[in-house]
Amino acid sequence: MQLIGLMKKFVLFYCILISLSAHYVSANAQISSCLPNYRYGPQTYTFLSPQLVHSDLASAPFLLPFEQLYKKKGTQASQQIQTNLQEWHLRFCEIPDINDMGRTIYQSSVRELQGLQSAIRNKNIPLPIPLQGNTFAQYLKRNRCEETVKYLIFAKRCEPYVTLNDPWADRKKYAPDMLNLIDQGLREFRRTDSHYYRLRYAYQIIRLAHYTQQFQRVLDLYDFLMPKTDNDPSIIEDWIMAHRAGALRSLGQEVEAAYLFSRVFENCPGKREAAYHSFRIKTDAQWEALLQRCQGPEEQATLYALQAKAPNARVIDELQEIYQLDPDNHHLEVLLLKLMARLEANFLGTSFNAYRRENKRYHNVPSRNAEQDLIRSLDFVRFVVKRGRIPNAPLWQLAEGYLALLSGDFYAAQTSFNGLSGLKKGSIIQQQLDICKLVMEILKMDTINDAVENRLAEIMFDNNLYRRHPDLPSLIQDKLTQLYQTNNKEGKLFLHQYSLQELRVNPKLSVIDSILVLTGKSKLNRLERALLREEASLNMRNDMLNLKGMLFLSQGDQIPAIEALKRIDNVAKNDYARFNPFEERINDCINCARQDSFRRYNREQLINRFQELEYEALANQEMGARNFYLIGLALYNMTYFGYAWEGMDQFRSGASIRKRPLGSDPQVRPHPNFPNGNREAFDCKPALEYFKTTLRLTNNPELAARAVFMAAKCEQNEYFAYGGDRTYTYFNLLSSEYTQTQFYQQAIEECAYLEFFVNQ
Repeated sequence: MQLIGLMKKFVLFYCILISLSAHYVSANAQISSCLPNYRYGPQTYTFLSPQLVHSDLASAPFLLPFEQLYKKKGTQASQQIQTNLQEWHLRFCEIPDINDMGRTIYQSSVRELQGLQSAIRNKNIPLPIPLQGNTFAQYLKRNRCEETVKYLIFAKRCEPYVTLNDPWADRKKYAPDMLNLIDQGLREFRRTDSHYYRLRYAYQIIRLAHYTQQFQRVLDLYDFLMPKTDNDPSIIEDWIMAHRAGALRSLGQEVEAAYLFSRVFENCPGKREAAYHSFRIKTDAQWEALLQRCQGPEEQATLYALQAKAPNARVIDELQEIYQLDPDNHHLEVLLLKLMARLEANFLGTSFNAYRRENKRYHNVPSRNAEQDLIRSLDFVRFVVKRGRIPNAPLWQLAEGYLALLSGDFYAAQTSFNGLSGLKKGSIIQQQLDICKLVMEILKMDTINDAVENRLAEIMFDNNLYRRHPDLPSLIQDKLTQLYQTNNKEGKLFLHQYSLQELRVNPKLSVIDSILVLTGKSKLNRLERALLREEASLNMRNDMLNLKGMLFLSQGDQIPAIEALKRIDNVAKNDYARFNPFEERINDCINCARQDSFRRYNREQLINRFQELEYEALANQEMGARNFYLIGLALYNMTYFGYAWEGMDQFRSGASIRKRPLGSDPQVRPHPNFPNGNREAFDCKPALEYFKTTLRLTNNPELAARAVFMAAKCEQNEYFAYGGDRTYTYFNLLSSEYTQTQFYQQAIEECAYLEFFVNQ
């Protein structure tokens, strides 16, 4: 038994952890159940305000979770206390202070109430100290209301057994005490003259029987006690009805239980949530029997409203049924808004929603019947608006326009919105109309130009609706993505979606060229200035030219590289990285000490130096081999594996070498901070070609040994970077042909890998 108890508590603790983690992961996250394999809700846009209908309506939870409704009016328990105190207050003609009544009824102990009872019986006995100055206690003493106090004492004794805070508590061990209280309650019920207190005793008795799981006894007690009460209408009757409904359901009488829960849901705010979650019907036969049980169309309308709470409910069906039963029914407005919200999730911006694939794959949004439901819903709303005689005509006309908007009929939507004239400025319906019109304006945009971008910038920076509606930034962002994609604005698309650091880490030539076109505009519009992060166009242009030159250099294309680098503003050229890649090292190092005596070059100067070396090599064959070796050495040192890697890259990650390529480009590797990945300069082939040329031209065995050794490192790095079959062509050549050179002796002393290879 102890093991079972521990397992129960562990499950509860696990559920709490999941709920807490879901709360902190995302404001939009919705946990479907307390299980490990929960899923988040679909990522859609919503602009409909639940405030369009009154939160006091019974069906308000269809729009807002109970938790959100409780933020305004308190929890179900607090609402139950509030309505109970209001009834007590009316019972005593609103003479005592209601707060004093609350302190007496809910905060007094049994001993204090017994002291109050003694004070009523004997006028010489003062009120207990905690109740002195309490207007309700004074009233009870003054009017000798002992019957009231006797009931309060009984209720206080019942309280610990029906309000157990531990959800795993075993009520069976308290059953004997609870049964004794039932017997005591029955005695007091018979002795009590007041039908009002009889009703309250009946509630306590029936509640105790319910919590002891004597469900048949609950029904028997109800049949015995209720005919013996003759009181004015009271919320206590709804409380009793809820317990009776629960007992009926436990005994398999689903239809009668569902009917009673529907009445509690409709009439009793303090028990509404419990009734909402308890209402259920399993078969069509039960549903037909339930409809027959109702006393009039209003009760049937409540049943249809409750049916609409199911996640897979066809809300349009329930809406039409309710309208046919009772065109003025208060559930209609709530369900209309629920229907609009569901169709909004299925249709608003689905062609450009950034999460459209995930929504469809994991949440079936848009749903299979969504298009049919939209057509039917629009036809129904138009019928209602045309027929007229509806309590809230502006809401229905707004719905007509919004559903037309969702269907893509912007002309019909505008016509409906234009018909909403004379609305009170600042009213919720006027605010909703304003956001609907703005959403339609954004959806209608199908091209991108200065006028469109300036208008979007005006919405984003100046319009209060942008700050008031959390989903408006997402809608505009996703719509802009679509516009930039369809209008081939690759540079703007990149700047819109990512930071410039993303481009520096993984440069793309087409994006760079597109941004260069943007920086070349004589006058930027407001959105373009925002995309460029308010940086001066000249600085951005220089950055892009420098990045373009670096990208070409890393690909071995020196001519287009120098052409790009030459276009950098002369004053800014020395602001970029300066390095010297000509230092010879046997062992590769990344963050190693460098000789200050070496001249440092920017990229343009470096390419010019390469061209000088090649020109000298062609003019003087004796110098050729040495010059080609120097170029190869520089190109190698600027790869991922050399100390001058900044020549071909702006960001290097030591972990990249161990990761598989991200996509088809073997140079691009995944990185946790950059969605597009990190492009590394792994390619040693350009350097290898220069080392091969050196080997072909030289007659100097020392230079040849150096070239072979560097070629071996290129060959080795090819395997490290890309995998495949490992070859040792140049290590074999070095160890077989150049063992007598001084360089070989130096290399084998300093390079542990070469020593290991030779000894193998």
